[in-house]
Amino acid sequence: MLVFVCTANMCRSPMAEFLMREELRDDNGIKVCSAGTDAGYGMPATGQAVVAMEELGVDMSMHRSQPLTRELIDAADLVVVMTASHVTRILWRFPDAADKVRLLKSFLPRVGRDDDEIPDPIGLSDMVYRGTRDSMREAMPHILQFLRR
Repeated sequence: MLVFVCTANMCRSPMAEFLMREELRDDNGIKVCSAGTDAGYGMPATGQAVVAMEELGVDMSMHRSQPLTRELIDAADLVVVMTASHVTRILWRFPDAADKVRLLKSFLPRVGRDDDEIPDPIGLSDMVYRGTRDSMREAMPHILQFLRR
């Protein structure tokens, strides 16, 4: 199982989850979900995240947030996070997960990249949400290739 993680599980990680579902299409061999380091249960994705995904023809309206739990960590083959602070928070709670946790941008080629994080777009413009979506979308084929090895 592949678990995408951000803070509240309302913007970045659900977008990443649904982007990967699109990448997988009919391949049911890899399960994908998302969670948040500080998420509660049942919150919808932000309206701007939903709109950004609708622009790609992806309906994310049914998403509901969930916290990252021991059960998800144990079930995960790979936990993909947005920032170094997510790595720190996860390893503080689940130190045995160190070999499963990776930054999303770590899957991208280093050429032309000056940072390794996906900043939180909450409260920012639609253009920022699109940029967040597109930078994550670029990594999906690389993450899938990694999982299939």
